[in-house]
Amino acid sequence: GFKKPRNALKPLITWYKEGATHNRLNKRLIEVFKTIRPSQMGIKRLAEGDISLISGFEFNGATAVTNLLNKLPLINLTAAGLRLSFSRTEIATWCKQVPKATGLVLQFMVFRFQLLGNKYGAWQSQDLSVCLDKPTYPGAELDLPMEHKGDWALFLCLGVYYKEGQHKIANKRYFACGITHAWHVKDGKKLSFIPPERKAPCSAMKPRNWPG
Repeated sequence: GFKKPRNALKPLITWYKEGATHNRLNKRLIEVFKTIRPSQMGIKRLAEGDISLISGFEFNGATAVTNLLNKLPLINLTAAGLRLSFSRTEIATWCKQVPKATGLVLQFMVFRFQLLGNKYGAWQSQDLSVCLDKPTYPGAELDLPMEHKGDWALFLCLGVYYKEGQHKIANKRYFACGITHAWHVKDGKKLSFIPPERKAPCSAMKPRNWPG
């Protein structure tokens, strides 16, 4: 059901929520359940649905991550965990220009839970601080170590907020957090969802030719 993903994402809901975050998250999870084959609906396991539909969910209903950043990090599975990469970029074209803001902070969090069990975990990298009075950001790579064995739903979440001096700018237009990647990972390999075959409706079936 919904309990495991909500528990895993609770820290983000607390820090970045604005508006009816819980209701919007529930609706997104319902969309995943709608992709489950009819023969498996009694089980209602996220493992059977299209987990990638959770990608793009925003915790702040007023602002999306892509409204603040024009380029998102690359993420790759490695033998030892996950690697997040930001390439060198011009700050003026990378992020939204915000009045009085002197810095931008990026927070990376990975949440996962077992699809066929009860375990879930969370990893948070060190915050990346970007000084906005410099012309370029030199880029960065972050490695998050984790054991891949098992069948997991994995969410990469990116939080963004601006600050003036040492203080976060509280305006809801200038902070955001979203699930940028939502993967089904089994034993270290990302699985693609295969939609169920749909039977042709009765109206589309050819009539049988009865002997006259």
